[in-house]
This record gives sequence, C-alpha cells and structure tokens, in this order.
Amino acid sequence: ITNLLSPEQVETINKTENLYAKAYNMFARVCCDIQSTNFNELHSHGYRVIRNEIPNLPSAILHCAGKNASANVKSFNSNNKSKKWQFKGSHKGKNFKLNVCSLSRHGDLSTFSTVDKRIKVLHKLPKWFDEKYPSKRLYSGSVSIRNGNNVILNLSYDVGDVNLQTLDENTVIGIDRGIYHPIATSNGLLISSKESYAVKRRYAHNISLLKQSSTSSSRRRLRSMSGKEKRFTNNYNHIISKRISELPNVSCVVLEDLNRISKRNTRSKKFNRWLHSWSFADLESKIQYKCEAKGISVKYVNPYLTSQTCSCCGDTNSSYRNGNHFVCSKCGHREHSDINAAKNIRDRYLVNLRNWLRVNSTTHDASD
Repeated sequence: ITNLLSPEQVETINKTENLYAKAYNMFARVCCDIQSTNFNELHSHGYRVIRNEIPNLPSAILHCAGKNASANVKSFNSNNKSKKWQFKGSHKGKNFKLNVCSLSRHGDLSTFSTVDKRIKVLHKLPKWFDEKYPSKRLYSGSVSIRNGNNVILNLSYDVGDVNLQTLDENTVIGIDRGIYHPIATSNGLLISSKESYAVKRRYAHNISLLKQSSTSSSRRRLRSMSGKEKRFTNNYNHIISKRISELPNVSCVVLEDLNRISKRNTRSKKFNRWLHSWSFADLESKIQYKCEAKGISVKYVNPYLTSQTCSCCGDTNSSYRNGNHFVCSKCGHREHSDINAAKNIRDRYLVNLRNWLRVNSTTHDASD
C-alpha cells in the first residue's frame, strides 16, 4: 500500500512500529519478572507503567504488543526448559499487530490506528476471495515495513464454513509426495527428482572434497558455496509449487499429513541421505500459500497405507508395490505406484467429505 500513502503517513507508521517494539520489549521483561505469561496478570502488573512510558501508542496496539510478547515468552519457555524465564529476545521485525479495535474495513476502505491518527487506505480485495467467501469477517491484521519504506497491510479473515455442497469432485486432485518423485498427482502428473538430486550430489561431493583440504583457498571456496544448495532447493520447490497452483480446472488439492513422519536411519546409507535432504515441509508450505492465493483450497488426509492400497478395488497388500510399479493381484490393476497413491489420497478425502455431508444433513433434518 506504499503508493497509496503520503510520506508523512509512512513516517507515522515507522514511529508506530518503533513504539510497538519498545512496548513489546517492556512486556517481555515484565513476563520474566513476574514469571507468568497470563495476559490478565501481565496487564495488572505492567500495563499502567508501560502506558505511562509510551502514552502516544494507542491502547489497542499496546494490548497487541503485550499479547505478542507473552506468546513468545511462553513459546521460549516450552522450547528451553533449562532456561525458563530467561527470555532475552527483542522485537526485531519491522511490523506491528492490529486487532478489531485498531483495524476496520468498510467496503473498499481499510483504516488502522497509528501514533498520530487513523490512516485510511482505499483498495480492493481479490475478486475470487469475495466470491468464494461472501460471509467472511475481518478479525485481525498487521502492518509490515520492508526494504526501507515499503509498507504492507496484512488482513486476516475468518471465512466461516465453506459451502462444501458446491464442490465439484472432478476438480479435486490428490498429490503424493516422495523422495524419488517429489510430486505425483491423481490426474497423471509425475515430477522426477533425478535432476535435483544430481545437483545435490554434486554439491555434497565438492563440499566433502574441500573439507578434506585445509588450505586457505579451500576455506574461501567453502564459504562461497555456503547456502548454494539451500537456495537451489528453495528455488526448485518454488517452481514445483507454482506448477501445481497453475493446474487447470482444480478447486481443491489434497495432500498427505506428514507432520509425524520419521527421519530415522532405517535403510541404506544412500536412501537415508536422500531422506534427510527431503524438504517436504517447505514444499508443502509453498503449495499451500500459492494455491490459496489462486482460490484453490488445500486439504490434508491420513497417509496410512495409501501406497499399498489399490485405487481401483480398494484391496490392501504390501506386496502389490514394487518400486515404481503397482500391480494388484486381486483385480489386475496396473499403474505407477505414486500415481496410484495420489488417487487413494484424493479418494480418501472425497469419502471423508461425503460422510461429513451425510452426517450434517442428517443433523439438520433432525433439528428441523
């Protein structure tokens, strides 16, 4: 929204962010002093002192700073048991949070509070967002400052219950993610990881050779290669996720829920090395935000036995899959094993969806 603001408004936003950071740091210290992340206790012990110290910051934004600080201290305590209440962090991001008291939107007009007065910005939301979520409700937001004075207004909506009855099952695709094929879709798209792993092997080989040498030139070369593989993987995942988000006639993408996947060394040295370099979580996050930006919903299902189940007859047997080949001895169905798994992922979501619709329609009939 930078082009919609005057230089004076940009300066006011910067002042608001600086005071927000100061309030955040003060609230974080109060949390550690009273050894509590309960916001009511934090408010009673520190709000008045901080309010007197920063009188120009609107109270709604001050509350957001306190809640943000208490949440971060709580997260630090849970992740650092031995250093509990020793939080030394500070607000380093150039942004400040907003709630419904400090942020509002009427029609195409958004307004938010600052240290001076509310700033008004006239802008439209994407057309697909308005059409897909007609009952949406604004509940929070934030203002970020990037690359100097580039101001970004983030709006968070509660979209309510999506009308699943209008979902066309033919526009739902399942996606199976794997090591040898990072993407396999239920409509037949298969992306191989052969080229990407060739690049990764080259990086690993060069780094191992350089580590064996202790010369100054090898150390300079190691520093120059630092992060190259990570940047390559990041770019590769961007390319794949963009390709998924641009698939035609797709309204819903179904992924496996891989949050509990284990990366323990259980197979060959080569496979374990590939497994540890598998960036499925990064690819998942990129697919999700790119698809949602295009109005494509992203859903998750339990991955249990999706690679061992026949997508044609539903029979399950671990012997049916042999590498990339899936052959069902019961019905004779033959297919690429990853595409077969992608079809099972899609079908599992559709079965869950039909069951949900049937239960809810029964509930509504009973209440009527």
